[in-house]
This record gives sequence, C-alpha cells and structure tokens, in this order.
Amino acid sequence: MIGKVVPLTAENMQQCINLYMNVFTKTPWNEPWTEKSARERLTDLLNTPKFMGYLFYDQGELIGMIAGHAKNHTAV
Repeated sequence: MIGKVVPLTAENMQQCINLYMNVFTKTPWNEPWTEKSARERLTDLLNTPKFMGYLFYDQGELIGMIAGHAKNHTAV
C-alpha cells in the first residue's frame, strides 16, 4: 500500500538511483545499470522541460517511482 507520495527532486535522486540498482539490474530485466549511468539518466530526465516525477513510499521505504514529462495537447 502506498503511504506517501513525494515529488522526485535532485535532493532525493539518490534513492531513485538505489532503486535502479536494486531492481533493474536483476531478473527479469538484467539491465547493465551502474550508479553513474543511473545518475546520468535520472539527471537528464529531471532536467527535461515539463518534467514530472514522483516517489512512492510504504512505511517509510521507497517502493516505486514514476517519471516522465508532460505534453500540451490542443484540440483540433
């Protein structure tokens, strides 16, 4: 259960890096993330125009995150 949601910022990015390292380098993903490559990816994302990102906590433990950027859509 999600107990707390906070915006993803440069100040809490290390927690996201740790999540990348503890989740995506293992089965089923087995991706070759390093701390350096995860930091670069997240820094680029954080600096993307219209960035939006959130961290999800349960009982004080980071259990997930979501990040991307917003697009403006206009009706045609």
